[in-house]
Amino acid sequence: ATRIMDMCHGVAKKNMTSAMQAATERIEELEKLLEETSTSLQDEIEKLKGQLTEALKQVQEYQEECLALQDSNRRLKTERDDLSAAKLALEGECATAKEALSAAENKLSEMESKHADYETALLKSELEMKQAIAAAEEAAA
Repeated sequence: ATRIMDMCHGVAKKNMTSAMQAATERIEELEKLLEETSTSLQDEIEKLKGQLTEALKQVQEYQEECLALQDSNRRLKTERDDLSAAKLALEGECATAKEALSAAENKLSEMESKHADYETALLKSELEMKQAIAAAEEAAA
């Protein structure tokens, strides 16, 4: 029985050693796989960090462009408001100039009418003088 026990013990020890060796090999394989996976993940993390940094730069550039566009829009709005005010002022001046032109045209028309009346009176006066001279010459003859 001792011998059977020793044989069983030997077989069990051999099986245990074999199982331990297989487990050790499996652990080593898993450690290697874990290391490879860890390295791969670390590489992927670094790659993602680079992409994130680039994306953040692009966001900053976009924000700067947005601020520049907002500033430009404010300037354009101010210029538009200034131009609108200038347009209103010019329209007012134009209306005043049209009124002045209309008044000047009326005054010119009035003066032309008076001039025509004066010419008519002058022609009438010349005719009367000629008639008076002719009558005086007839009376003298």
